[in-house]
This record gives sequence, C-alpha cells and structure tokens, in this order.
Amino acid sequence: METEAEKDQAFSSTSLLSAGGVLVAWESGAFIVVPATPQINANPPRAVGDGVMLFIAVHELIHACGLSNGDHNPDDLFSGFPQARAGNKRQDDKLEVNQQKRLPPLFLTTKTAGVIQALWK
Repeated sequence: METEAEKDQAFSSTSLLSAGGVLVAWESGAFIVVPATPQINANPPRAVGDGVMLFIAVHELIHACGLSNGDHNPDDLFSGFPQARAGNKRQDDKLEVNQQKRLPPLFLTTKTAGVIQALWK
C-alpha cells in the first residue's frame, strides 16, 4: 500500500505530464482520472499531441494493472519522470525517458513487461 507521501509524489510527477492525472486504487480495482486536454510548455502553451496523450493513457493503464510508483522504470514508457518535449506541431510532441529515448513510438522493456506478467499469472 502506498503512503500518502508516495501518492503525493505520484500526483506531482503525473501532473508534469497530464496537468493532474490521478490513479486511485482500492482492493477491488482502480479508477483513473486524467485531464481531457493535457498541456505542454510550447510557445505559447497548448494541448499535447495524440502520441503524448496515448503515452499518458497507457502509463496509467499499467498502474491499473497493479504496478506502483516503486515499479517505475526510467528506460521505457513506465518512467516516473518523463520530460515533455514540444514539437513544432502537436503530432511531433514527444516524452523523453532516461535523458535519451523519445516516445512515441511507445515501448516497454522486458523488465516492465515481466513485472506485469508476474502480476497477471
């Protein structure tokens, strides 16, 4: 079970991407809330592109599969602190993980996939 501090940290890191996306989990399931229009710090600030929105949705769905913030992996889309990179157009927006890999395209490492598989056996 996550502590209140971990939940606050998760909210803070998620809000960098999704302006306040929250995962609320309880014993019988999970409820995910994400903003309808996540913003990116472009000049001027604007809604993110579809690829970044997909990243946010898939990341939160992985939490709904049972992974916690302690399972974040800096090397794939389950990164806890991806950095938003605005493109010249919305469709060119990316999220950078591990200071080098820009997504989309979305991918999981075998480490993250293995954690999901172990929970769903």
